[in-house]
Amino acid sequence: MALYPECAKNGEKFKVGKRGRRLHKDGQERDNMIKKPFTIQFPENPVSGFSWDIATSNGLQIMRDRFVPEDEEQTGNGGYRVWDIRVTCQGSQKITGTYRRGNQIASCFEINIDAE
Repeated sequence: MALYPECAKNGEKFKVGKRGRRLHKDGQERDNMIKKPFTIQFPENPVSGFSWDIATSNGLQIMRDRFVPEDEEQTGNGGYRVWDIRVTCQGSQKITGTYRRGNQIASCFEINIDAE
């Protein structure tokens, strides 16, 4: 699941489900993916001095944080800050982010997640 800036309106809720063991038609138990990570990404241009700071509630864990340039061959261009995040416990969770350069804030977001 990927969340993009146009989807991350303040207070908007997203559902992230988790699966446990299930019974297959042959009667055998099978493991489903439990606590599968999801991805969010926002545009970023580190050359401008602006970067994203995010925080998550205790029931979320950032598995990976990386910058993906829009054009690998040209330096100084923008790209995307990408986070892979895993739900570690059920319930209401939150991700907040601020795009800033020092004390100057250019943008911010809040994503509320109902983790099942």
